[in-house]
Order: sequence, then C-alpha cells, then structure tokens
Amino acid sequence: MKRRSYFRVCCDRVGVMASELRNLARQRAAGNESSWSCTSIVGFCGAAGLVGMLLWIEQSPTTSRQGPVAVTMAASLMTTSAPADAVQSPPPPAASCGDGKCEPPETANSCMADCPGVTTPVQCGEEPHSDPGGFAVVWGASHKTSTAADCCKACAEHAANPKNKKRPCNSWVFCNTSPQCWSLDTGNWHGFGECWLKWQADPTHPLYGQRGRFTADFRTKHANAHKTGKNPDGTRRNLSVPTHVPWTGGIMGTTVDRSVQWETGLDGMRSSNGDSTVLWRAWETREQNLARGVKPESMGSAWGDK
Repeated sequence: MKRRSYFRVCCDRVGVMASELRNLARQRAAGNESSWSCTSIVGFCGAAGLVGMLLWIEQSPTTSRQGPVAVTMAASLMTTSAPADAVQSPPPPAASCGDGKCEPPETANSCMADCPGVTTPVQCGEEPHSDPGGFAVVWGASHKTSTAADCCKACAEHAANPKNKKRPCNSWVFCNTSPQCWSLDTGNWHGFGECWLKWQADPTHPLYGQRGRFTADFRTKHANAHKTGKNPDGTRRNLSVPTHVPWTGGIMGTTVDRSVQWETGLDGMRSSNGDSTVLWRAWETREQNLARGVKPESMGSAWGDK
C-alpha cells in the first residue's frame, strides 16, 4: 500500500505542476511574463517527478519483483545518451613493416626495412641501408664508435683538422647491425660499431657499394658468401644475406630524398625513380671500377695518389 500511496502522491504533485504550467503559459500569452522561464519550469517538474519516483522505489521491498526493473528505469532516465551522429576517433594505425617508420613494436631484428631509421643530425646526410664508398682515410676495422651519430661526428672532426686537407672526410659508414654486418668482401669480418671515414672525389656524384634492399637474385647468388671459415670467437661463420643493407652511412652536407627507394641487384643498384649505377668495389683499382661502368666523375682523377 505504501508504494501505491507514494505513487498517487507523486502523480498528484505532477498534475498540480502541469496545471500551474498551463496558467503560466496563459499569463505569458496575455503579456504578463513570469519570472520563471519555461525551461526552468519544465526542468523543475521533471526533477520533482523523478524524486517522487525514487521515493516510491525506496519504499518498495527489496524482494519485490518490480524493484530491479524500477531501478533500471530510474538509472536509464538519469543516463545521458550519446548523440547518434557523434564521430568516434579512429584507432591509431598499426605499425607496418616497410612504411619507412620505425615504430613499436618494430625493432631492427623484426623489421630491418624500417629500423633503426635515421639517428644522426641532418648535416650528416644519413641514408639508412647504404654503404657509401670512397677512399678510406680512417680504417673502420680498427675504429669503432657507439652510434652512427658518433661516427658522423668523427668524420666532421677529421675534416676540420688542417693536416687532412688533401682528403678530408666527407663520407662515413657505420656497421649498424649486431653482432656483425654482412658485406661482399668475404675475406673480412665486420662487427657492430665499425666506423669507416672516407673521402669522395665528388660528393655530388657519390660512390656506393650497396644500397637499399637486396634483390632475391642477389641473395641467392651470395647465400654462402659468409658461411665458410670462422668468426673471431672461433665459432663457424654462418651469416645469411639480410633483406636490406645492414650498414648506414652518409655524404656530409647532402640532402637525402628518402621517398626514393633503392635496391641492390646482380647488375648494380636501381632506384624507384629510374636511376641506376654499377657497384663500386673498394678492393678494385680505379681502372677496374671504370672498366665495369663506374662513372668517371665519381672516381676523380687522382684517386690512387698518396
């Protein structure tokens, strides 16, 4: 009986409020505006009705079958629904190997194509997955740095030293893969951190030994290049050809268009914009490189002079 009594009282109060609202509306139409706005009145009426309903719910027994339904109804009335046309933010795109960005969870081991990316100041001219050539002014096998940025810094310091004015460092190469970097000179072992400082005869026409991605034919032909002999620790060499050049390097002061993609194949290097060049080989003479098709402007006229 209590529930019905409270419900009847609430209904009566709501009825009185509705009658007062009609009277106020007539007064407003007659020009006698009330100090209350219609919005305030409606809000008050709604709140009063909700309070009455809650009082009725509060007095209902906990074992009533209508109790949970009533509570759910009250909760739904107090919940503000999201607009139907609300625009939800799309989820962030997942990291994709090959998009040129090294993003978690990508690592150098899981996605060599993107990682570790550019890690040096802009003046270093770094191009990931590249092996710039040139006349070696500091032998990398015995010159190691902790990072590619430190290698670039060493190149700048070498160039700033007046005693190196004949062949100042303008090209650097850093072994960016642990524990070692794959290379075509099969007689040598190249470990992480090797920092080669080089001099290019014409930085506007630079030399490269490897660049970008290795083609399938290239990887097949050289599959066993580093699988004979032993490593420095005495273990058997078993280094497979990676998907991309494991070195990183740069031509100092140049701007690299990283939207251009390179690949290294059996017949040389090709870019996505149609450029091509043959591989420069450090162990060959100037004449041998020229005979294979290396551009004369890249080799210079005094390459072998001491």
